[in-house]
Amino acid sequence: MSVTCIKDEFKLAIRPTKGKPSKKTGPFKLWSDSEGNIYAIAIVHCTEQLKEFRRNQGRIQMTAKSLLESGLVGMWKDRKDIGDSAEFARKLRERAQTRSRD
Repeated sequence: MSVTCIKDEFKLAIRPTKGKPSKKTGPFKLWSDSEGNIYAIAIVHCTEQLKEFRRNQGRIQMTAKSLLESGLVGMWKDRKDIGDSAEFARKLRERAQTRSRD
């Protein structure tokens, strides 16, 4: 795993990244494999994002409008392997709850 911060971009990678990100949404860049597993994430303009986080720490500030504008809603809309999103989310939660905690 590597963590870097270069030119106001914070990046966390579980494995090395090659080429351009698979997806860009809001302040996020995501790298994923052919199965859709995210193995790296970058936050652009991380200094400003961190300042905003600190200003709002302890308060929930995300409105429906800001959530929609964040790029998080619909970020996987083009994935063909998800199908029923509610079922997919349920299976992800089950996997997360049953995985080993090494």
